[in-house]
Formats: sequence, C-alpha cells, structure tokens
Amino acid sequence: MTRPMPVRNRKHTPFLETRNVVPIEALATLRGKGKRQTCISMICSYCSVPELPYKATLVTGGTVYPHRDDLLHLNFWLCNSCGAYTGTHQAGAPGQRGDGTVPKGRLADKPLRALKMKAHTVFDDLWKKNKGIDRAGAYRWLAHQLGLDKDCCHIGLFDYATCEATIELVRLATPQQVKSFLYAKPRHD
Repeated sequence: MTRPMPVRNRKHTPFLETRNVVPIEALATLRGKGKRQTCISMICSYCSVPELPYKATLVTGGTVYPHRDDLLHLNFWLCNSCGAYTGTHQAGAPGQRGDGTVPKGRLADKPLRALKMKAHTVFDDLWKKNKGIDRAGAYRWLAHQLGLDKDCCHIGLFDYATCEATIELVRLATPQQVKSFLYAKPRHD
C-alpha cells in the first residue's frame, strides 16, 4: 500500500524538508529581459573547502570522452582534481541559447551521474506515458513536492538526496495525483 501524496494546500510541507536535507546549494536564478538564465557554481563541491575553492575548467569532449568521436566537439566543465564533470548546452542547437559554455547541471561524479540518469528515467516516464501531464507541468509538480523554486527544479541540478527523493516521489505518485495538482484552481486565501 502506498502512502498518499501531499496535496496542494497552505500547510504543505515540502518532501525534502521532512528529511532535514538541503537540496541544492550554490544556485541562483537570474531573470533578464523575460528570459530565464540559471547560473550554476562551477566550484567543485567534492574537493573544495570554503578557504580554497577549486574551480572547474572548460574542456572539450576529447578530454572527458577521448574514445567517443561523436562527443569531441562538445564542451564540458571538468574538475581537474577529482574528475567530476557536467556537459554544456550546445551552441546554436534548436531551442538553446548561449555559446556552448552554459552548464547543463552541477558537477557530478560517476555515482551521481548514474543516479541522475535513474531519476531522469523514472521522471520522464511520468510525463511521457501519461496524457495530460507535460514536461513543464511534471517539473512544476516536482518542485512543489520538493519545496524548490520551479525555476531551480531540474534533475541536472540535483544532489544525491534530491535525486533519491525524486525517484521515491515519482514512484509513489499516481498520474491522477499529479493531474490533480496541475489542474487545481489556485486558492486566493
């Protein structure tokens, strides 16, 4: 038997708040000219200390994936100390802005990259396999459940705890619960 998902109301307690974890650190959202830009700190959270931040460097796919010819032309942010990395949004790709240096998410080591892929698989099934739930709506629901600002709710930005919470939340949710949240009339209390 699954436990009921929290419903949208004034007394809603975000899922992560009940587990005493901080979901995302070093993130900020900037708004300018109607376009959202997410700025992600490229300081490595694995090997940095406040007194000595270790910044990632921009490298090509040949550094991260030397055996993959299809990735040689892409950019990645890489921590040269521990090897954590993240890809970048391609310059000039349809629907993308930027010059190919905008990170897709936080720096991640191999276990976190695997967990993010698992979270994406489970999350993508929620909106791809259920009519009436689109990707943006699924992220709005997830942001509400996790207690995050919807502009900072993306699996690429998540840490271990947030990925695990995402997997658990999506597995426990029914499509009807998500739709109820998405189509609920706003309260004006």
